[in-house]
Amino acid sequence: MHGPHPVGQLSGANLAIAFSNRGYAYVQKSQYDPALQDYNQALQLNPNLVIAYENRATLYLDKGEYGQAIQDVSQALRLDKNDPNLAALYTFRANAYSDNGEYSQSIADYSQALQLNPNASNAAALYTSRGNTYGNIGAYSQAIADFSQAIALQPNDADALNGRCFNGAIVGQLQPALADCNQSLAVRPNDVDTLDSRCFVYLKMNNPDAAIADCNAALAINPKMASSLYSRGLAERIKGDTAASNADIAAAKAIQSNIDSQYAKMGVPAPAP
Repeated sequence: MHGPHPVGQLSGANLAIAFSNRGYAYVQKSQYDPALQDYNQALQLNPNLVIAYENRATLYLDKGEYGQAIQDVSQALRLDKNDPNLAALYTFRANAYSDNGEYSQSIADYSQALQLNPNASNAAALYTSRGNTYGNIGAYSQAIADFSQAIALQPNDADALNGRCFNGAIVGQLQPALADCNQSLAVRPNDVDTLDSRCFVYLKMNNPDAAIADCNAALAINPKMASSLYSRGLAERIKGDTAASNADIAAAKAIQSNIDSQYAKMGVPAPAP
């Protein structure tokens, strides 16, 4: 892309392209409001300008307006079925669907992207993303299968190892889960998400001291991590420290009100009052 064009000197289709290009130039300067105005102007002039939909979708995603981003990339997909970046568009929409909590649609789009380009350089990342989304809907076996695919492609993929660790712990594959978390932390030491996952593994192993140590390490990095607070509270309850347990569980529920029901779905019931 080039810098801003003298749009006032153009007309018709060229003017729409010029507005789209100037919008892109504004984005490079983090000037999102004028960029959005230019994309809107480009699409008013040419409602079939695919690149403007694609770029505006990216802008909406950055702004957290996931529904708008989904609408724009869907329009781009409708307009150009032969786009050489078709797999990337499906991946983009899958991410937006996932961010918007529309997990079934997200899984369908990740699957479409993998079908279009199964040997893509980002295939491992796609399997990991789809695995996380399967985990979000409680399809833990499918999640583990996807993380395993990612690890087969990239054996030291810390995200995939962490994902397989956590989902493996949910279904009771505790020793393999622990090995995955350990390997993930060897690749990426002190990763807060993996420390949180290993805390959960140790909790399910009925090893409260190890669970508390990992949750403490995670909370030193992110004191507001609800899952680490809740897991630590459950581990403290196993050790008989009711006061500390109640405080941690209350703090976790203040951050995430439904965390007790989430853990119950993962096979860890809430403690007795």
